[in-house]
Amino acid sequence: MRLVPYNPAMKEMWDCAVRASRNGTFLFRRDYMDYHCDRFEDHSLCFFDDHNKWVACLPACCLHNEKVVTSHGGLTYGGFILSPHATCEDVLAMFNLSVSHYRAHGFERFLYKPIPYIYNSYPSEEDLYALFQQGAQLISCAVSSTVDLCNPLPLSQLRTRKQRKAQKAQLKVCSYELVPVSEREAALCEFWRILTDVLSVYHQTKPVHTFNEIKRLQALFPENIRLYTTLSGSPDHIVAGCVVYETTHVAHVQYIAANAEGRSLGALDLLFSVLRQSYAQRLRYLDFGISTEDQGRRLNAGLLFQKEGFGGRAVCYDCYQILL
Repeated sequence: MRLVPYNPAMKEMWDCAVRASRNGTFLFRRDYMDYHCDRFEDHSLCFFDDHNKWVACLPACCLHNEKVVTSHGGLTYGGFILSPHATCEDVLAMFNLSVSHYRAHGFERFLYKPIPYIYNSYPSEEDLYALFQQGAQLISCAVSSTVDLCNPLPLSQLRTRKQRKAQKAQLKVCSYELVPVSEREAALCEFWRILTDVLSVYHQTKPVHTFNEIKRLQALFPENIRLYTTLSGSPDHIVAGCVVYETTHVAHVQYIAANAEGRSLGALDLLFSVLRQSYAQRLRYLDFGISTEDQGRRLNAGLLFQKEGFGGRAVCYDCYQILL
């Protein structure tokens, strides 16, 4: 097994490897990973077997001037991206090589965020066993709520009542795949204003991405990053919406927001009822995102109640620490 630190000349090889892997998603494509390269120092690794065939990639970075390397600081998850032919022994060997490499480069801690199983195209949890072998410590556990679209639980009575209220108010759900780019960007801008207001007022925070960042990423990955909104009135105006990250098997709701009118009319209930039906035709999971704070130590019960009402049940997004 041979370890090669990633460099920009390997971009095409890296992206091809992600596409050919059994657990990679578009978030690991270099155009996505590198959009915020000014914030992170890249320490990604590539692995090749004795015949010089690609076996795995490891997206990783560190914050400048810190002695902590993480897979990956700018992503929700980011473990080994595995070739279909990578074996358990290969993954154990790659973990050992990675630990030795990062230790030799002066790092003191290695943070590893496994890819949740719902994103895998084929079983890919060899890294969980390797973490056990390394004596890794679980330091963060975020709970997300996911619907299995092949066998979905019914909506709760509350969510069903609110959906009917939205239908009675003649709200309608809109997607933007076939509209001109200028119209899509205008809708995204309006949704981002609602989202920013909601996060500021109710959570004293702001979106992880700026509007310009999400607009750029959607332009780079139009088939993967989609906007859906709920419209009200005449002329129609946006009262709620969500940005969804689509991968091979999962529709992950990256951002959700509704203004006061949308909340009073059940706009999100209608939206997610429609999305459940739509995505069931082509994907396996609808993931509503995490409902925890402070590395999972605090559970936002109100947020979780809403997502569980749509049929979501727990999938964990974990982070492990290895002392080097």
